[in-house]
Amino acid sequence: PEQLDEFWAAHSSEYVKETIRHGRVIYTIDRENADAAHAVAASQDWVEILADYGANPQNVEAEGVMAMPISGTGSLRDAIYGLSQTGDLSEPFPVEGGWGVCKLESIEEGRNLELNEVRNRLGDRMKAIRKEEALVKLLDEWRLEYSVTVHDKVLESVKSWDELKIEPSS
Repeated sequence: PEQLDEFWAAHSSEYVKETIRHGRVIYTIDRENADAAHAVAASQDWVEILADYGANPQNVEAEGVMAMPISGTGSLRDAIYGLSQTGDLSEPFPVEGGWGVCKLESIEEGRNLELNEVRNRLGDRMKAIRKEEALVKLLDEWRLEYSVTVHDKVLESVKSWDELKIEPSS
């Protein structure tokens, strides 16, 4: 327990749940359809808007529901994080192959995780670090005891254990 507390004190800042914005998005074929979807978004149900203007079948099937972490990238991320409060609607924005409009429905604020939320992951990480340290120590002992010389350039061309376990396809 003391080692866990020490490890947590040193690494707690690495365990963060990032901010996520939830909302709806519609992807349209062109700017004209995006403008039309934007014009009716305040008064019409999102599913109806998708049926009338949606150009992406997967997006229509998901009813436009989306969740975007703050670490996300792209124009949708920029649009949803450009909105200030729930209920806000973005202006049409360009996306690959068309245009989009999004609506902010909720904000899940980021926070530092508590020890009790990550205790098992932390224990697994500590165990993996100990195993790695033990292996490195053992390899160092073998290098001295058996006069092992490691040729890094040759080692780079050797397949990893994961690569060796893959069965060849026929």
